[in-house]
Amino acid sequence: MKKIIFNEKSPEFNKFMIERFPFLMPRNVWTGKIVEDYDYSWTLFNEIPRGWRKAFGMDFMEELREACIEADFLDELMILQIKEKFGTLRFYTNPIPRNIDHIIQKYEDLSAWICIECGAPAKWISKDWICPWCDDCCKESRNTRPSAFDTIDTWYGEYEPIGDSKWDMILKTSNH
Repeated sequence: MKKIIFNEKSPEFNKFMIERFPFLMPRNVWTGKIVEDYDYSWTLFNEIPRGWRKAFGMDFMEELREACIEADFLDELMILQIKEKFGTLRFYTNPIPRNIDHIIQKYEDLSAWICIECGAPAKWISKDWICPWCDDCCKESRNTRPSAFDTIDTWYGEYEPIGDSKWDMILKTSNH
């Protein structure tokens, strides 16, 4: 068996992703048809901001896949759009079963506490383009915008567990 190297721009990796997670196939949102001349140069996975992709992207996709299989919805789930909005992940889909919606909501909530740039626990939130940042990424960005950040606790208060033991432990112990 040939080893797949994690390179989000590799057509080989993207073919693997589409085979495992068919909902990542780019489609026309109005017709549901696969984008014309699709060449596997990208998938909808690439639309998740880099830090979140790095921190929890594959876990999210695996949990989403399992929930789809459980609901017999793997070939039915159609992602309409993935983006960051107001500092959190937004994941727009066709109408979906409740168990799938719970997985999506979990990772949308989690994203508020994870650096959008590198995937480390966030301690800051930018006030202009609202995004969560870790200490290091905030320091890099703060050189040009010194007053553009607040502590993340100022915005969200204390971290509320999302029911994922791995992330709850990481974020509870990261001094939020």
